[in-house]
Amino acid sequence: ISGMHLGIIAATTFYICRFVYLFCALSVPGAGTVINLRGGILLCVLATALGYAYISGMALPVMRAYLLLTFVSLCAIGRVAITPISLMVMMVFFCLLFFPLSILQASFYLSIGAVLFIGLLNWRFRLSSRPWYIGDSFFHPVSGFDLPRFAGVPTFMRLPHVALDSPRLS
Repeated sequence: ISGMHLGIIAATTFYICRFVYLFCALSVPGAGTVINLRGGILLCVLATALGYAYISGMALPVMRAYLLLTFVSLCAIGRVAITPISLMVMMVFFCLLFFPLSILQASFYLSIGAVLFIGLLNWRFRLSSRPWYIGDSFFHPVSGFDLPRFAGVPTFMRLPHVALDSPRLS
């Protein structure tokens, strides 16, 4: 049982709620107005995540993830913009405020490391700078093969490809 499982449950609930909302909006004739249900959907996500946390026995990593999910959801409902650095500082602050002895556990540092790693991936690939539905050039053709382009791994994928009989080599 970990916080990642709570995140999977929360994301699944979010997308199910969005699907139900879109299905209902499209199936009702004359529903031309769009209703902002951000708060209702996020409260449904929080209720489902709390149910999962209760079923899991309120394990500390799950409660830590639920605390951060609650904080982010309240910021989204209240339309409060928060930077990733502020989010990281608030995560550490609230975790130490509500669970002061967690500083003695390795899972606390692993959680901080995981959030830092996700933040670095977000910064490196600029995941928040474009909507999720726009295609990324994650797979781009290299010498006729579709190979994944990671952060310089392997580095030969970033080198220009020149055929051996190219006039540039003479």
